[in-house]
Amino acid sequence: MKPTTLASVLMLALSASVASAAPALTVTSLHPTLTHYGDLIAHQGQVQSMLIRSVLVRYPRDGNSDSAESMTVTFNKDKTKMTMDFHQSQRHEYSMTVNSSNNSIVEKEVYVDHLQATTTTIKTFRFTSAGCPFAEIIDETIARKEGAPGGDTIYKRPDDAQILCDSKQYPVRRIPSTASGDQLSPEITWVWSADHTSVKFTAWETTGKMFYNAKGLVATVLTSGQGQETQQKYTYTYDSKGNWTKRVKTVSSRPDFNANGKWSVTEIETVNRELKYW
Repeated sequence: MKPTTLASVLMLALSASVASAAPALTVTSLHPTLTHYGDLIAHQGQVQSMLIRSVLVRYPRDGNSDSAESMTVTFNKDKTKMTMDFHQSQRHEYSMTVNSSNNSIVEKEVYVDHLQATTTTIKTFRFTSAGCPFAEIIDETIARKEGAPGGDTIYKRPDDAQILCDSKQYPVRRIPSTASGDQLSPEITWVWSADHTSVKFTAWETTGKMFYNAKGLVATVLTSGQGQETQQKYTYTYDSKGNWTKRVKTVSSRPDFNANGKWSVTEIETVNRELKYW
């Protein structure tokens, strides 16, 4: 489920809240939408593992564009480490680990594509004693196996940014290391409603608004940019502990010059989760 659009990047960057640094930092100290697969693994209580299965159906139907994925997620008991293993032929691994020595959380992803190019992305969230502002440090390398041990590096992207928050620890601005950022690392601004159940955001050439449900999960995302309006709507089914076991995301779009135009469904993704508790 690698994000391929700026809207996907925004889903990963936007945060409904940023937790204050606690004496015992855990992989759940970050709000789910601040991490790469946070919206998939967000939960309450003592979850030991998850089996996640997803099916993505694209429209219009052409018989070749659907996809399915599954993965296993495990947490250690004190939630200082989380691993995600993807069930697929190509290598794809993801993890989050607490580094207590410098009060940080390290997110790492390794992905090998069909051309045998290996992408390794390491993102470090380094907290201050107050929790926010904090640093977001990215180190990404793409390498291809071609004779030399370890592969030949073909691309590197070091990056860092600072997250600024309001008095309630909600992010209001992401400031990249470059003056104005770029599409891969944009400057982002957030304007929250008084009750923090919705937020307007601006990033690169995209603007939009997110709405959250009573459980703090994303319910609707509206984005506009590059001549297109996109709408994502989410519905959930929950277990007895309040964690979702099924999520359906419906994505629709229309040209942004036709505000009264009809929305056309482009994707429907269904995700099922089997949760095992400690």
